[in-house]
Amino acid sequence: MMSREHRELAQVLGRFPAFAGCGADDLAALARAGRVTSVPAQWTFVHEGTPADACYVLLEGRAVVCASGVERAVLEPGAVTGEMALLSRSLRSASVVSSTPVRALRVDYPQLAALLASRPRLHDSLRAVYGAHRGSAAAASDASPTTA
Repeated sequence: MMSREHRELAQVLGRFPAFAGCGADDLAALARAGRVTSVPAQWTFVHEGTPADACYVLLEGRAVVCASGVERAVLEPGAVTGEMALLSRSLRSASVVSSTPVRALRVDYPQLAALLASRPRLHDSLRAVYGAHRGSAAAASDASPTTA
């Protein structure tokens, strides 16, 4: 039986575009697999160059993605971060710093890996997020500064 908290969290996850292809059962499993965590403003909760241990879904607040000291993206509720290192089996490619207090669903990698192995729609959704993040990272690294 699923708790009221998990049901409500699954409903929130269902409103985010990243999970549009997932069914209610996928979202319920994701909600049960993780835990809601709070991060204060100006806190680095993902560290570039380190082994990854978890994926985050922002529920509230804003955060900034920085790679090599350069801001690459702003994350708002519904954003997924931390999936790249798991799916690419590599070290973290960027840091994520909260710009406001953040509430996020944190899913540790062992639980996330098990979910992705058993839930194809969730796997496809995170693969799509990963592809978008890879495309953004490649575009940012290819961009050259312009001079006036």
